[in-house]
Amino acid sequence: MLRGLGNLVNKLEKAVENVDPNQVEKMLGKVIGGDEATAGRKPTGNMASHEGTNGKRRALLIGINYTGTQSQLSGCINDVKNVHNFIKDQYSDIRILTDDQQGPNVPTKANIIESFKWLVSGAQPGDSFFLHYSGHGSTQKDEDGDEVDGLDNTICPLDYNTQGMIVDDDMNTILVQALPEGSRMVAIFDCCHSGTMLDLPFMYTIDGNLEVTCKSNKRAALEGGIKALKDFQKGDKQAAMKEAFSALSLLAKPEQNIPNSEAERKTLETKYSKADVLMFSGCKDNQTSADAKINGEGCGAMSWALLSVLDATRGQRLTLKDLLAKLREKLQGKYEQIPQMSTSHEVDVNNNYFALV
Repeated sequence: MLRGLGNLVNKLEKAVENVDPNQVEKMLGKVIGGDEATAGRKPTGNMASHEGTNGKRRALLIGINYTGTQSQLSGCINDVKNVHNFIKDQYSDIRILTDDQQGPNVPTKANIIESFKWLVSGAQPGDSFFLHYSGHGSTQKDEDGDEVDGLDNTICPLDYNTQGMIVDDDMNTILVQALPEGSRMVAIFDCCHSGTMLDLPFMYTIDGNLEVTCKSNKRAALEGGIKALKDFQKGDKQAAMKEAFSALSLLAKPEQNIPNSEAERKTLETKYSKADVLMFSGCKDNQTSADAKINGEGCGAMSWALLSVLDATRGQRLTLKDLLAKLREKLQGKYEQIPQMSTSHEVDVNNNYFALV
């Protein structure tokens, strides 16, 4: 085992030599991308705010603590309460699903899917929608060939053990593809494995460059190896070995991140939307999101970071690039997770500003 870790460390030391650990993510964002990323072309799309318009403003907030189960969390319902307090003046029609309620407001699989459909029902140009999910996220085998890593991302309803999970493909179909051009949605997923939870085709690095959603084995191995190094330096040899062998297994697989690959082509063709959909997620697809305790209150680290940044910048115009950077800065050093931002179409993140509606 130690020999395998040593070999990986030697490989990774060459890759990260003289690189500030705080800059590693910025470097990784440039390692491998699709045609547009490697060509260095900046996205030019716009994402217009609907402030001052008369369109519908509808929000869905979901928080699941899984109380009384082996999967119990402590902060998800608090996340919903905090988000509700933050958006209630902007959204007039808000539905809340939490597992401390009864009937149709319990976040079962059936109730969540019905609420997804309610959220976007009758969507018209000028309408604004907001979605927040705080709970467990997971993965399962990809069945339709649009995931380069072979895994679909999922959210876990309260009854997932008996009814199954809700897959990212289905969420894209129900929530994204139902929206017409001229409508917009802001979605927040504070859960594990959430990087591409809505299957949006465009992701952005911290320096604002476009990055396709397909993942590279080499890049994922490098990321895992860097984490192994950090764990090893902290003295956590068990965690370091686990990360190292995971990274080594990725290096042993055939490289999948080929520009114009079938999975990438299918994602761009089937998941693209002219509606303005902006998603922030708590972590990368291969990471977990922390269920934290901050100021004595249980909460999701991503939800806390987002609300903290938005509250601290009230009245300011914050570009999408700056918001992503501030989110990562807020979590950096406290949690391993790296928040992600993705969109339904290309967006110039340097010249588009975040808006709740």
